[in-house]
Amino acid sequence: MNVIKRIFTKLVYPDGLCCLLCSAELSQDSPYGFCKKCAPKKITHCCDLCGTSLHNGLQKYCDSCLKYNTWYFSAARAPFVYSDENIKKIVWQIKYGNKPYVAKYMASAMADVVRLADWGFDLIAFVPLHKKRERKRGYNQAKVIAEHLGELFGKPVITALEKITYSKKSATKLGREDRIKSLQGSFALTENDIKGKTLLLVDDVATTHATANECAKMLRLGKARKVYLITYATGRGDRPF
Repeated sequence: MNVIKRIFTKLVYPDGLCCLLCSAELSQDSPYGFCKKCAPKKITHCCDLCGTSLHNGLQKYCDSCLKYNTWYFSAARAPFVYSDENIKKIVWQIKYGNKPYVAKYMASAMADVVRLADWGFDLIAFVPLHKKRERKRGYNQAKVIAEHLGELFGKPVITALEKITYSKKSATKLGREDRIKSLQGSFALTENDIKGKTLLLVDDVATTHATANECAKMLRLGKARKVYLITYATGRGDRPF
């Protein structure tokens, strides 16, 4: 599709009727924002604990969960794998492309996974950004997704945590152990009224799960009864963290 046709399509079809990736016209039954050509495959089998995609349908846990099993969340799930190039493009759009409107499509896919998992929860929390990073980006993508999930489930969204350390360098390229060390002491609890509550923790991506796990740790220290983690994308369980 050339540039002129792409612009014309965006003008003619309002938000929600065009594919997020190729701008092709969508039918009304495309809640995830993809046309048939661009639609990524959903995860069909995953680790019972961390939710990473598993190829072996008989495998219950990924190797990392069998080896470490140090999660502070009760379970984690995601609809897609982050290694899918189309999923990476969607994550890039909301993180760096100043397109917060894609959050409602992300939330739609995530909500279906939560329903399938049949989790009961009282409140929705989200992984925070440091104030400097949030000002630079203009919004916290995890919070925007959480707000859409709050509307879909009719549950309150709370700002339970804050990011108290700031680094100009991204931790995305660090290994599992180094990333865990770099995140220690990075978050503080800001919501005290979570004792005995079950929380749904929201983020866009969890590959090592280190960031979300540190957040879940703080929520559990705040006496949360359980923490479930939902993200838009996750890793593959057959790959080392």
